[in-house]
Amino acid sequence: DYYGFMCALKCGQEATCESSREVLLEYCNMNPFDHPTGLEIASERLDEVISYHATHANSTAKIDKLKKVQLWGFWDDIAHACVSGGSQGDESANVSDATVPDAVS
Repeated sequence: DYYGFMCALKCGQEATCESSREVLLEYCNMNPFDHPTGLEIASERLDEVISYHATHANSTAKIDKLKKVQLWGFWDDIAHACVSGGSQGDESANVSDATVPDAVS
């Protein structure tokens, strides 16, 4: 048996080889302004950003980046559940920064 992908098909281009669809990875690039990865400009474009990945930071520095884009505080450590609203950049009473492992990327 074969596991994984044999070929890739990037939007608007031909596949890298001939294969069945089960082993073909189909993907398109994401606009870096809509889906910024660690860019500081993301906090200036909150109404336009679709997704965000707090890259180029370690440990609690990732939390600082997530707070800047208002994406920190959606987990309640006591209730062990997501909460609506998040912290909007402020500390949430039940969110513990200590729960974030150093290896998170």
